[in-house]
Amino acid sequence: MPTGYWQLVTVKLILGLVCAAAMMGGDSIDVAVTARSVQPGELVVLTLTMPVPVERVRVHAFDRAAAVYRDGERSWRALIGIDLDVTTGVHAVTIASGQATTANFTMSLP
Repeated sequence: MPTGYWQLVTVKLILGLVCAAAMMGGDSIDVAVTARSVQPGELVVLTLTMPVPVERVRVHAFDRAAAVYRDGERSWRALIGIDLDVTTGVHAVTIASGQATTANFTMSLP
């Protein structure tokens, strides 16, 4: 794979995350997005840093639950596959922990 393969992320997605982070306040879930491209047929990896350790995290995107696994005391990763039949436009992503901490943001597909 070429250098930076997983580092390319659409500008719309970054802007959506920045806006969501600004609205959530101090005890928010930090989200880092890694993807070659945010479009149908691609994989998006979310790195989630929780404000406090939690036992469980759920991520819902594109009308389905994403695979989520622990990657540290407060760090989790979510794997979001974008199906080929997903339509263009804005799609909601919801992140919820067992502590009732929730984050919402959007992904825009070209």
